[in-house]
Amino acid sequence: MDWLPRLRLQNGPRPNSPFSRPPMPNPADIPAPADPAVAAVKAISDLDVVVRSVRSSLALSKPWQRQLRAKLDEAARHLDILRLTISLERRDAEIVDAAGALLTVLRQAHNYIDSGRADEGTRSVVRLAFELAQKMDRSIAAHQAASASCWGQG
Repeated sequence: MDWLPRLRLQNGPRPNSPFSRPPMPNPADIPAPADPAVAAVKAISDLDVVVRSVRSSLALSKPWQRQLRAKLDEAARHLDILRLTISLERRDAEIVDAAGALLTVLRQAHNYIDSGRADEGTRSVVRLAFELAQKMDRSIAAHQAASASCWGQG
């Protein structure tokens, strides 16, 4: 079996090998759609998936894990508030406030993890969540500016 690794290195990865697939793009690096509302909805959906998956997979044996879990629980609550605010068609200012509160919680989690003892995988996932929250906040602000300019023209 000693020849198998050398053979793979000489011939390159096999076509159906997991090493031959292109790397997955970072959702925060994907360009936003032209419509800010669509970009905001996509960012909220992606953020929800990231926050809920990290919450469910995080062990609670260390103090920093419990603290991060508390911040992620708070972020999940703010995500629910943001979704309710949007679905109830509240004023733009309330939507911006809800998005800002979510961004603040994820900024706190990012700063806490960045200066703590967390492993690199956890740091990168929290960084991804923070970047998605920033993208969502920018999209909501752009949508608010576009809708304000549309109302101003009418």
